[in-house]
Amino acid sequence: MFREIDKQFLKYSEEDIGFEKRWFRDAERECDIFVWQDNKQIIRFQFWYNDFLLEWDRTKGIKTGKIDASTGSFHSYQTPIFRYHDNFDKEIYNSVQQLLSGELKQELPNSIFNSLMLEIEGKI
Repeated sequence: MFREIDKQFLKYSEEDIGFEKRWFRDAERECDIFVWQDNKQIIRFQFWYNDFLLEWDRTKGIKTGKIDASTGSFHSYQTPIFRYHDNFDKEIYNSVQQLLSGELKQELPNSIFNSLMLEIEGKI
């Protein structure tokens, strides 16, 4: 079940200014959801599972990405770099769909939001 993390642990960037940012963690399934809201309406979310990401943004749409832990010459001492995929990764999407009980449809971002919000609110 997702639990909201205290806002004091969130990092903010310039693009976060003016929006409410929230972080939810499901320790059992080891996944995180970051949600950006404008007047309670979701404008962006990131669903992290292991090193994989499913992201939706109201202006950019849906995309996937992955942490590249092998970056840099001294990768054991460096922070890994995140990279978005050039093409949408259906396997990541399918993994997120399996983690969430709700029906997800890539072409219908609201179905993703509804499933995420039901998960966050503990109604699934």
